[in-house]
Amino acid sequence: MFSRILPLFLSLLAVLSAAAQREVPRIDIKLADGITLSDLESSKKTWRRAQITITAAGIGKNITDSAKVRGRGNTTWTMKKKPFRFKFDKKQSPFGLAKGKSWVLLANFLSDAQLNNAIAMRTAQLVGASHANHMIPVELYINGSYRGLYNLSEQVGLASNSVAVDDESKAALLEWDTYDGDPKRDSTYKLPVDLKAPELDDYVKAYGKEAAARYEQTLNSEVQKLTRAVLSERTAEVVDVPSLAAFYYVFDLTGNLELRHPKSVNVWRADIFDPQSKWVFGPVWDFDWAYGYEHTGAFATINPQFDLLDGKGPN
Repeated sequence: MFSRILPLFLSLLAVLSAAAQREVPRIDIKLADGITLSDLESSKKTWRRAQITITAAGIGKNITDSAKVRGRGNTTWTMKKKPFRFKFDKKQSPFGLAKGKSWVLLANFLSDAQLNNAIAMRTAQLVGASHANHMIPVELYINGSYRGLYNLSEQVGLASNSVAVDDESKAALLEWDTYDGDPKRDSTYKLPVDLKAPELDDYVKAYGKEAAARYEQTLNSEVQKLTRAVLSERTAEVVDVPSLAAFYYVFDLTGNLELRHPKSVNVWRADIFDPQSKWVFGPVWDFDWAYGYEHTGAFATINPQFDLLDGKGPN
């Protein structure tokens, strides 16, 4: 037995040794105006000016650019290792990804292996889920202080590096989420619907109050049509079914029960004014509590025969 295991063990050590010698990409955030790390972590919503340097370690080009940065997340923001969001002053393409301004740094505090979201996003890419995010491991430094291993990813939104559409004045990205959603948008199921993008204040600035009022009225009407169609088993008339299947597959494979709340369920539509335009499920997001995770920090605590849509099951 030992003679068979030893070669495997030695080969594993060789692989780990080679991996340890590889340089991990690094992101340095230098806060401006004397702002400290404590200042940054004191408020999730306050943007702070900064210079961001990305040392790509051979994965694309190095980048240095001015930006603004702030905290992000809901439950994860209350944890010791905090997640962040930053927005470059001009579009950048870190690690060869699609150019965009807005990016996030995920702390992955709940998972020592840092693989929860990475596995889910790779799965989403493999099954063709809509606009699946990328997860790039990076070492994060803020004002020269090492903050740990993070994942850089695209900020989900109507943007060139996320859900890219031809005309953002006609598009909508919704999030069904118990944190920020408004159940008044949906009279059928009372689902908590949040307009993730565009932000209505920005819409008013760009297109005027009258256009914004028309947009919101149309959006509310289209959300009602969506949920009524689902209730009457006419889902295929208003939903891009392949996107729904891929979306569901990722949640089911990873055991992400947050679909039941719901939380972080994104759907988007290219043109809410066009009856032929359908709702597309995605991008998938937030797998911190997947794989049977629960509060004590243990994984695989649920029966593998679980029903993802059984609201009475473990949560």
